[in-house]
Amino acid sequence: MTSLDPTKREGIVPSREQTNHSYSPTEPNPTSRARIFAVVVAIGLTSIIGWGTSFSAIAVLGSVIGRDLGLSREIVFGGITTMLVVSGLFAPTSGRLIDREGPRRCMALGSAIAAVALALMSKADGITVYLLAWAIFGIAVPLALSNASVTAIAQIAGPYARQGVTGLTILAGITSMLFLPLTAALEARYGWRVTLALYALMHATIAFPLHLAALPLGALRPSEPIKTAATPKSSQTAWDGLLPEAQRRRAFWLIVIWSCFEGMLVWGFNMQAIDLLRGLGLGPEAAIAVWMLSGPSQSAARIVEFSLSGRIPVIMTAVASAALAPIGFVLFVALGVDTRSAGIMAVCYGLGHGLFAIARNVLPLRLFGLKSLGETMGRLSLPQNLVNAAAPIAFAALLSRYGSWTALA
Repeated sequence: MTSLDPTKREGIVPSREQTNHSYSPTEPNPTSRARIFAVVVAIGLTSIIGWGTSFSAIAVLGSVIGRDLGLSREIVFGGITTMLVVSGLFAPTSGRLIDREGPRRCMALGSAIAAVALALMSKADGITVYLLAWAIFGIAVPLALSNASVTAIAQIAGPYARQGVTGLTILAGITSMLFLPLTAALEARYGWRVTLALYALMHATIAFPLHLAALPLGALRPSEPIKTAATPKSSQTAWDGLLPEAQRRRAFWLIVIWSCFEGMLVWGFNMQAIDLLRGLGLGPEAAIAVWMLSGPSQSAARIVEFSLSGRIPVIMTAVASAALAPIGFVLFVALGVDTRSAGIMAVCYGLGHGLFAIARNVLPLRLFGLKSLGETMGRLSLPQNLVNAAAPIAFAALLSRYGSWTALA
């Protein structure tokens, strides 16, 4: 008999009383695909704002801030280190909070905290306030960005989680393309303090209301399959994960090590690539224009992955991501330093990092399952962030003390 229940016929989200916000891991989420698309777009926009006003912004503003506040390059980019340490320490707690309470309140709170942090940074008069602002932003990261975004989409999208996460990374890939020139233009016209104040306002007036409007109240959780002879294997795998218990510890630490090395590139090299290219002889405008290519390249890799989603094992996506950046470095050196070779390096880096962002977020879902995904992602972030926290300072020290060639090596 055909059901007359409109929630079953049209994919409308039933109330908490009707469903207790649960769904089968292999059946379509009660949320309609249109709703999933809207959530991915909303979280994508807030992610662009979050990383664009911090990660991308400091790549342009770092030298100016250091000169105005009398801070060394190591201290300026040590702000990112501070953010990563605080973010890593807070990530397991925030993951459990998102698992329990759902993403709406957590992500909205994170946007509010980010606004406070950037407003405070715009008033910095020395090292204390500057680093304090980055520490506060570090609290916002696991609440409103990174792991929170992935967990929110997994909770809402269910069996469409891989496509949802890939869609999120496609949007996030244009962050640098938007915010590198925007930050440069705002700084040239208004100065770095007004630029950061405007970015704080962006979190308060765009990201905060988007989280409240787009995300459901409470957690939309997958319901654990009842283990019987009739339980579909795919359903149980989606909930528990692919790996048996005996292999999980090894897999967990292999993912951590892989993520740490990639993170050293992201938080060390990528953030200061513009200054590195300038040190190798490219002009300021050329360096920014060339490195902007990394953003669209990330999106291009993710669009291809999205179109092939489900047909290529995620482990192959991970292997490809690890190979592309080294190829770019080798070609850059082999072809000689100019805008063409720098563009090739930027594209290879972007392609590799674009695939990494997907594999890093989908592998835990595939291997460890939907159960307690927020906590799992938080536990992965703790060692990764603590190790990666050294990358901005280490790379800044190499760049300022030994020059661009040493930093590149």
